[in-house]
Amino acid sequence: YSLAFGTTMMTGNVADGSSSSPTEGNSTVAETPAVVESSSSGAAASASADSQKRKTAFRFRCASDIDLLREVVYIQPFAAPHGQTTDRWTKVATHVARIHGSGITPNNVRKRFDDLMSAFKQDSLSTLRASGSEEEYQERALLLQDIHDFMTVSNHRKREVKEESVVPDERPDSFLEPPKTSLLKRKLPETQPPPSTIDYFRTAQQNLVDMNQAMSARSGHNRLSIDRRVPSLHASSGFASSAYANGAFPGNGAVIDHSVGQVTEAQVDNPARSNGTESLNEREAPVAAGRDTQDRAANGPRVESNDEPPVININDDDEDEAPAPKARRTESDDLLVIVANAASKLIDVFAKANEIKAGEVQVALRKVELEEARLALERSEREARFVLERREREMHIEFMKGTLEILKVFASKNS
Repeated sequence: YSLAFGTTMMTGNVADGSSSSPTEGNSTVAETPAVVESSSSGAAASASADSQKRKTAFRFRCASDIDLLREVVYIQPFAAPHGQTTDRWTKVATHVARIHGSGITPNNVRKRFDDLMSAFKQDSLSTLRASGSEEEYQERALLLQDIHDFMTVSNHRKREVKEESVVPDERPDSFLEPPKTSLLKRKLPETQPPPSTIDYFRTAQQNLVDMNQAMSARSGHNRLSIDRRVPSLHASSGFASSAYANGAFPGNGAVIDHSVGQVTEAQVDNPARSNGTESLNEREAPVAAGRDTQDRAANGPRVESNDEPPVININDDDEDEAPAPKARRTESDDLLVIVANAASKLIDVFAKANEIKAGEVQVALRKVELEEARLALERSEREARFVLERREREMHIEFMKGTLEILKVFASKNS
């Protein structure tokens, strides 16, 4: 009543246009509405601040988790290019907010998804059972499994694209590295890739063949040196014995030329010596005839040999002029051949094993392609089902809104 009286007093004075100053009581009454208005505005501000402080975050339940996961499957923010992840999470939050109302932001949507995925990886989804049916829990677990598979495929593709985009630096090391860098800061050279199994066994087989040739050449050289020395000694002794047997020895007209290494029979065919005595052949002729008769009686007729005595080369220093003998095959050579054959067969076995392994890799790749096709088909099916369910939910919401409007109209009429 005092507020109303003060207001009427102020309006009356203003309307009359009187210049007389108000009394002391009237001034106090006129100042009261301004104080009341300021106090009411402060109370409203404090009430709004308290309401903002008391504003609670959206509480996710099993049904909201399913809608969130469906939106994640449909939009796939985890597979977004660089710089578009936030936009996709904003789309997810917008779509979920259309279904479950306000209070949903991109941050809490993303945090809820991270919590669900970490619980799925740790197999602790049972701790997140706030409210819902068993079918909803199973559907949420299936959606998390599908999202985990999609994330695995997406990470694999990103890794492949990153590996293909890496271009090796073709600049020389002298350009990349300063000459006075420390050993710890110096760039280490790249190691050579390990050779394949076939190349390794081919190299081993070639080494075996080279070793076989070297051993054959070495053994042939040793046999050559022995054959060049030992047979010459036997030939010289045989020829000397035949020469002495025929009377060609020094003192009987035979001349040995040491410079040439040959023995010449100068006066062997002379019937007698110069002093009129008989030669050694003439004296021993009857004895030799008797021996020949005994030999023919015991061993048969004697075969005469017209071979000339070999020429003995005493100065046999030049070994390169003699022809090289043929390499003789020994047990070590046979063993090397067996080892080489075994190595070649082993190479063939490894080649076949590599072919089988390549076939297995092709089959595995085909399985991966079929699995991706299956996931794509299931994804399209889920998207279609999600669209239908969303339409059904929207129609249900519209029906509920219409029902509420009708109830409001009835309530207003009854009042």
